[in-house]
Amino acid sequence: MASRSLSRHTALLALGFAVSGCDSVLAPVHAVLLQISEIDAPASITQGATLVVRLTVVFGGCRSFERLETTRAAARVTFKAHGRDSSGPRVSCTADVRTQVVESRIEPPLTDPVTLVALQPDASETTRTVRITTR
Repeated sequence: MASRSLSRHTALLALGFAVSGCDSVLAPVHAVLLQISEIDAPASITQGATLVVRLTVVFGGCRSFERLETTRAAARVTFKAHGRDSSGPRVSCTADVRTQVVESRIEPPLTDPVTLVALQPDASETTRTVRITTR
C-alpha cells in the first residue's frame, strides 16, 4: 500500500517537473532560425588551404540550438543556425541568453574573394569577406 502511494506521488512529481519548464509536453515546439552574432574568420588564406570559420549562435530561454546549415556557391558560403522554440502562452521561459561557438571547415577550391554570409531571423545578413591569396 505504501509503495503504491509512493509510486503515485513520484509520478505526479515527475509530471509537475515536466510541464513546468520550457520543454513542456503541452507547448507546441516549432523550428526557428537563430541569430548568428559573430563570424570569426581570417582576413585571408592561401589558395588550396581549408578555411576555418567560427560562428557564434545565440539561443536561450525556450529556444535551443540544433544544427548549423552550410550552403556553398561559387564565391559565397551561407550559414543558417537552426533551432527549436517551445515557448507558448502557458509556458514559463527563462531569461538567460546563451551562445555556442560552432566551427565550420570550408574545403578548397575557393574563389577570391569568398563572402561568408550568416542569415539572421529578421531576414538580414551578416557578412565577412575572406581573400584567397597565391603562395
